[in-house]
This record gives sequence, structure tokens and C-alpha cells, in this order.
Amino acid sequence: MNRRILCAALALFSTRAMIVAISPSAVNHDFYPLYSTRYPFGFLNENQKEVQKGMAKQSIKERVGLSASLFGQVATTGRNQNKESVNLGDVQGRFNMLGLLYGSVPTGQTLPALLTAAAAQTYHNGKLLSYENYSDTQDWVGHFSVPLNYRKVGARMEFSARVFNDIVIKIEGGVSDLRQTYTKFDNIARTNVTTVTTKPETVYGTDAAIVTPTNILADLTTIDTYLMEPSEQIFTQMGLNVQDFHETGPEDVFVSLIWRHNKLINGQDNSETHDYEYYDDEEWEKFILIPFVKLTTGIGMGKKRDNSLAFSLPFSNNGHHSLNITTGFSMDFFNDVEITFDAGATHFFKREIHGMYIPNNERQTGIYPFKTDVNYEPGKTWHMGVAINAYHFIDKVSCYAQYLLVNHSKDSIELIAADSAFKPWVLEDQTKWTVHAANVGFNFDLSPHMTVGCAWQAPLAGRGAYKTHTIMLNLTGTF
Repeated sequence: MNRRILCAALALFSTRAMIVAISPSAVNHDFYPLYSTRYPFGFLNENQKEVQKGMAKQSIKERVGLSASLFGQVATTGRNQNKESVNLGDVQGRFNMLGLLYGSVPTGQTLPALLTAAAAQTYHNGKLLSYENYSDTQDWVGHFSVPLNYRKVGARMEFSARVFNDIVIKIEGGVSDLRQTYTKFDNIARTNVTTVTTKPETVYGTDAAIVTPTNILADLTTIDTYLMEPSEQIFTQMGLNVQDFHETGPEDVFVSLIWRHNKLINGQDNSETHDYEYYDDEEWEKFILIPFVKLTTGIGMGKKRDNSLAFSLPFSNNGHHSLNITTGFSMDFFNDVEITFDAGATHFFKREIHGMYIPNNERQTGIYPFKTDVNYEPGKTWHMGVAINAYHFIDKVSCYAQYLLVNHSKDSIELIAADSAFKPWVLEDQTKWTVHAANVGFNFDLSPHMTVGCAWQAPLAGRGAYKTHTIMLNLTGTF
């Protein structure tokens, strides 16, 4: 395979793809954070492999690597649990204002005054607005769609050191500026419900109701008057701030211990004398097999989510420490490319969260009227990927592409003080997510010890997650 042909294929692939990093995340907006634009499976081993293949003009120690990166992320849409493309505020369900009236009131708490007033109002046939069987099965009536703009910019650093021939340690961290803004809540019923096409069972759930278009409009007016129009005052009485979110702070720190080993295939390797013997080129393809194992611990020092801010997001894993193990292998063919397969899992440790909004009814989505203290443990995040790397395919230029699948299992939420009114499993079912991604990076060697690069990260498909695109610029020194 000619490397120039591969370059063209990678360039075509990059027009619909993206990139990779350290270990999968517990959050659905920065699902696999990047720290460098270089091939993520290099492990201070690039020059060593080139020497072993007889293709390097000079040997570089590759004992220490230092990397500094600037990155930016944006998203305006995501995918909900049905894999539909939706506004970011709808990823875990639209704001169900009618749902705030459903369910039992937890012990020691009271329904806000405006919600109490709304709960006393009736539909055209005398049913109370708190009658949950009239909940719209299309999530239109009494629901807000919430358009959000997500933006995250920052700087990240990576330090790596080869302490023994096959053992590498790596430390990564960063700071970022995170913003989520909205323009207005979209009263979805006024957009989608008409006097001509709407069927009664669509508006009023599965319960039988004899209605006319005139009745539907009257009910919409009641809901608008008592729930939709005073929504911001309702949120204030609930203790929830729905203003734009904007903060700057640190991210988590990750420390990795990596073992990798080069094994020459179809040749005899005498590493002590740098004398290599190879079998017949025409019969067997020569390559270096590099198995690896990476153990990463994440220190949850990033800024946590503020539960009193509706659009707040954590800067990393929301204060949860983590432990990731990743294993795989690379095959670096002498005259072609390097191919890598990897898979791993991340465990997140439990912590207490105080004042978290928890559903008190199965039909609630997006927003909940009451909060309590919980023990929160994120579900495990699993990932697998396949990557292709062309090192110095054109003089001093290298590039790689990677397909990545990241799957986050649903979180576990336990009430600290038992209360049958709360339904934490409703929220748990909304916390699982999946992202398919493609990863592309280009790097140019300024000198034997210095590289500049750029990378692109973008989702291909997913469920329950933001469609976040990431751009990164990087400067790396290897000594």
C-alpha cells in the first residue's frame, strides 16, 4: 500500500470524521477529551519503531514528551434516547411543565405557590391539570423545547516520560471556559398543535376524552396562563436559575501508567546490537507488533455542576474520581501504515450530591419540582476503537484517523433519606448515552524534537448525548 494513496483516503475520510484522547468520560458533552493531536498510541515509541524498521535517519531518545494544546468545542443539537436530533435542552426530554403538577409531595416539602394555583385549574371537562393521564404522548402540550448553544474553549497540557524501555507514565490536565446560553423557551404546543389536524388522543394521552378543536384551544389557553407564561417565576419559586451559564475553571487531572512492547514479526530481532534479519519480502509482510496496556486514574478536581443552575455543566466528571483500563495492540507494517485496535472500560466512584432535583413522577422529563440529597455513582463507560496511522507519509507530515465507539451505562442514584415520593430510577434511565465518533489528526515535524499539529473531533451518530465538535491546535516537544 502506497502511503500517498493512504493520505488521500484519510483526507477524504476526515471530511466526515473526528478525533481521540485519554479515557472516556462520564458526561455526554465532552465524551472523550483530547489532550494532543498526535497519534494516541505513540507512547514515546515512534522513532524507536522507525529505527527498528531501518527507516529513521537518526535516533531520538524519546525519553520525555511535553505537549501544549488549545481547543474549542461547540454544539447546538444533540440526540435524545430515541436517537432523534433535538435541541440541546431536550436531550434528556423537553421541559414538561404539566409534569411539575404530577406525583406526591415529598415529606417536609411544599409545592411552590404558582404550581399549587395551577394544580387547582381544570381542563374543559372538569379534570384537574394535575390529572397525569392527560399527559400529551407527543410531548407537545405543556412542554417547552429548550434551544441551547454550548461552547467550551481552553488549554490542556500533557507530560509523558519513559521510565523504563517499555514503561511510560503520562499526566494530563487543563483549564477551560464553559458557556451554555439560550434565546427563549419554545412553547412546543403552539408550534405543533393546530385546530385542524390534531387528534384528541394525541393531546390528551390515552384517556378517553370527547373534545372539539375549540375545547383544545381553551385548554391550551389555561395551560399557557398558569404554567407556560409564568414559567420563570415558577422556576424561581423552585429555587432554579434558568439564566445563561458561563464559568471558567480547572478540569480533572489524569495519571496513566502504560506498558507497551515492540515485537518484530517475520524477522529476527537483536535489539542489543541493532542487528535485524528479515524473511523473504515477497513471501511475508514484515511488521512490528506492539501490544499495550494502559491504566489511568482520574482525579476529580474539575468544577462540579451547580444544581441550582438549570444550564450548568460539569467541567469534567462532576467531581467523581475514575479508574480506566485500556488494552489493545498495534501492527506497524514496514512499508505501509500502522493499524491499532483498542478497547477499555472506566469505573467512576460514588460521591454525595446535595440538593439534586429528582423526579417524583414517571411522566416528568427535563425539569423536576423537588430536590434532595443523594449518593450518585455514574455508570461504567465502555469504549472500543480502530485506528490507522501514516507516520511521515509525506516527508515530515504524519496523519491518523480513528473510529471510536463510547457507551455509558445508566447511573445509580440512591436517596440518602428514604422517601417514597421520589422516583430516582426515572432519572437513571435518562443518563445512559452512546456516541460513535471518527478521529482525525495531522502533524508536521518542525525539527527532530518539535511537532505542530491540528485535530478534529466530531460525532457520527449517538443516543442521549450532545453532538459536540472539537478543534485542537497542538505543539509537542520530544526529548
